[in-house]
Amino acid sequence: MKQHIVQPGECLTSIAARYGFSQDMIWNLSDNSALKEKRTDPNTLVPGDVIAIPDRREKLVSCETAQTHRFKLSAPSALFRLQMFEDEKALANLDFELKIGEQKFTGTTDGSGVLEVTIPSTASEGVLTIGPDKDVYELRFGQLQPITEKQGVEARLRNLGFVEDSTEKALRAFQKRFGLTETGEADQATMDKLVDVHDKVCDFPEHTSQETSQTS
Repeated sequence: MKQHIVQPGECLTSIAARYGFSQDMIWNLSDNSALKEKRTDPNTLVPGDVIAIPDRREKLVSCETAQTHRFKLSAPSALFRLQMFEDEKALANLDFELKIGEQKFTGTTDGSGVLEVTIPSTASEGVLTIGPDKDVYELRFGQLQPITEKQGVEARLRNLGFVEDSTEKALRAFQKRFGLTETGEADQATMDKLVDVHDKVCDFPEHTSQETSQTS
């Protein structure tokens, strides 16, 4: 059994692929039970986290001599899912192209603005082009930290468009938008709402009459 120290940009999917194991095999090891309890999502790890990696075992295959044999290697992959909005309106039914290195993946977002692509588990970045205007977005995979970390809170706020000159102001703007107590702090209610809005497929709620009058 060896230990792997998580580096920036790594998630369990990419780590498992590096060592040649499945994500579930590593995550469900008893030696990783403490980390599993601390980080409930294996793909939102924090640099410095320590993951136990099992030792590799040789697999022996019997083959006839003087014959040609073929072995198929399954390249590990990961499901990438992203919901796209513009001004809180889902970018539904739009064609897109995701380029990762020399590979290109194409498709169409669904009625909720969600795109799904199976990508190499070792991918660290990509370029997404979407819609008739060919809007371009640079993506980084494996960078999102847990909501319990300051970086995790700040990243979710940025991705949702709450960009201010301080984290406190961004939190207050988010709390105001979603009817939470405006503390400017990442309290439990705020973290729960951030996860609901950012990490799950959802629709933005309609503005209340009070919000509309304040923003018009």
